[in-house]
Amino acid sequence: MNKIGISLFILGFNFLFAQSFDGMVGRILENNQELKAIRSMNRLEVLQAKNEMLPENPELEHEFKENNNYEIGVTQSFRFPTFYYHQYKNLQLTRAQQKAVFAAARLRILEEAGEYLHRLAYLNSQITVQKERLEKASRLLRYFEKQLAQGESTQLAVNEAKIYRIGYENRLSDLLAQMNEVKHHLKVLNGGISLSSGFQSMRSVSAELDTSDLKADYLINNPALALEAVNQQIAARNTKIARQSWLPDFQIGVHREKETGPLLHYGISLPLWKNKNKCDRAKAARNYHESNQLHIQQSISSQIDRLLEEYRLLKIKYNTNLKLQQSLNSEELLLKSMQLGEISVIDYFTELEKLYSFEDDLRKTKRDLQIVKVKLTSFRF
Repeated sequence: MNKIGISLFILGFNFLFAQSFDGMVGRILENNQELKAIRSMNRLEVLQAKNEMLPENPELEHEFKENNNYEIGVTQSFRFPTFYYHQYKNLQLTRAQQKAVFAAARLRILEEAGEYLHRLAYLNSQITVQKERLEKASRLLRYFEKQLAQGESTQLAVNEAKIYRIGYENRLSDLLAQMNEVKHHLKVLNGGISLSSGFQSMRSVSAELDTSDLKADYLINNPALALEAVNQQIAARNTKIARQSWLPDFQIGVHREKETGPLLHYGISLPLWKNKNKCDRAKAARNYHESNQLHIQQSISSQIDRLLEEYRLLKIKYNTNLKLQQSLNSEELLLKSMQLGEISVIDYFTELEKLYSFEDDLRKTKRDLQIVKVKLTSFRF
């Protein structure tokens, strides 16, 4: 029954952490100033693409002549009709491009926020443990000082206890400094707003992850690949537009003089020089994006392979050390052995430091597992 109760407690605790973690990440995504700026830039790019679809402004002419005569005219210029069709397609692609730009930035912010939130959880845990160790070291120092006063201990034992107590104080100070740094970074990610609530509930949770089909899912949903795919389509569309630039533009208008009726006139442009090298530049851009898409795909594929291997090795290390922890000497056993004279004071502190170092490394390994998990799964958030 006790085991069942503990299991239910852990499951409930993990659920609470998940709620806290998702809530904090959601707040960061909502408040992040970089994402707000990118949203504004997305809108600007789409509006620019809409403007590209519009014809040139009409021209109004008014000319005064002799004998109070005058001439007035209105002229409108148009590109070749297929140009507007391609620009409309470009507008749709621009919307998809800006959506992918935002998604790529959002994923980067998600990974960064997730990493620092798990660092925060790790530091919360370490600070709690370090405070407990400092309290134990203080009690042990008082114990040795009392023993020394009664002539049952030595100054060497007292000095050793003082050294280790100061060491725990220094480590606690370092951890608190790291905590402040992490909180500051999270505050920046959160748009300058402190994530005051939820910090105390940030604790370590399960880092279990089903890695089957993860790579394929990661590649399909990666916004960097989606962005480059859209860039490639835009480059291909711009190549067609560049070819269209060799087609003539048109002008149509109406003008009249004071003593005559309205007359219709039209004109046509001859694109002989201005469009030189446009097609070659557009083809070069298309070739670049085709090659760059392959490069990004290979880079991301290599990255996911590296992360999966890192996760596998960290998981093996964590599980191995977790089993080993059960067979190690406990603090109570070491203390009892010292009090019974089975080990010296120096041996006691040496073995205690080994035990603490092992426990710290175990928590750090779990933190690293969680950070790798964030990098592997943030695209799903």
